[in-house]
Amino acid sequence: MFGDLGKVRFSELAAIQYHGLSGISRSCLDAIRRILQFGERPDLALLLTVDHGHAFLLCSEQDGDVAIKSGLSSGYRGEGPTALADALRALMAADIEIEEVRVSADLLERLELSALTKADLDFIKASEPVRPTSWYDYIYGIFEDKDVESSTWQQFPEVMPWHVIDERLNDLAVRFSESPDRAILDGFRRLEDRIRERLKSREHGTRLFSIAFAGDKPALVWLEEVDENARLLAMLKGAESLNELERPQPLELIDRGEQTGRAQLFTGAYQAFRNPRAHRHLNESRSEQLAEFLVLNQLFLLERAAVASPESVEKGEST
Repeated sequence: MFGDLGKVRFSELAAIQYHGLSGISRSCLDAIRRILQFGERPDLALLLTVDHGHAFLLCSEQDGDVAIKSGLSSGYRGEGPTALADALRALMAADIEIEEVRVSADLLERLELSALTKADLDFIKASEPVRPTSWYDYIYGIFEDKDVESSTWQQFPEVMPWHVIDERLNDLAVRFSESPDRAILDGFRRLEDRIRERLKSREHGTRLFSIAFAGDKPALVWLEEVDENARLLAMLKGAESLNELERPQPLELIDRGEQTGRAQLFTGAYQAFRNPRAHRHLNESRSEQLAEFLVLNQLFLLERAAVASPESVEKGEST
């Protein structure tokens, strides 16, 4: 496939990343999805075109440039053109600016060998984009409708958002892909055990959650900092010193309606998710299961933030 590219000094090579496998459509499409899934946001996506072969250069001042190898193609109906159309739809859905640039076959070969030079990058970025813009045709030649976003994100893989997972669910999150049903059920049991321990109670299910969080005298409550407006008011009334204002602000109970709403999250999630799962087989997609696991994770985060109510502390009933 590759011709004689001549000698290239190491000092001439562009210090960029290369993703995807040459000639493998799925690999190149997945590379673009991984970059978008991870939260990187290119400033510009340059579609590099040689006849009916295509690659990408994703340009980013913050994260550096990334080259996506040429497993993408156009001009017929097949895996390569479909992958190109999906890649363009994903970039569009992420609101990334896209331009098409025509390059030489030699440049594309160097990209395939992960050997683009600094001069190649300068040439690509200085090239005039194709006008009139025609890369839309690569999408609509495969997908005749123009509804770009409706199905694009649904094609991304279900990925556990590790940054927000409560550490007490880490082991279940690790095994989630193997057995999501077991992970969710074990998670709800673990949540009940934790609240029973805090309340020193033998109750279970919605009754346990109601005692913990609902009613006029819940055992566990949530606090919030005094509103910043109150701090400014104290300043206007003449605080003795700036240091006094910079001390940690006093805490107060959250609004009664918010307390009720959070309590209903616990009882509602238990009734809507745990009970059906415990009593029958559910025909759910992996996306639905992941969404349910994240609801469970949110309950763990709320439980962690809850503190014993003043009444409970006086009676020594909870921790």
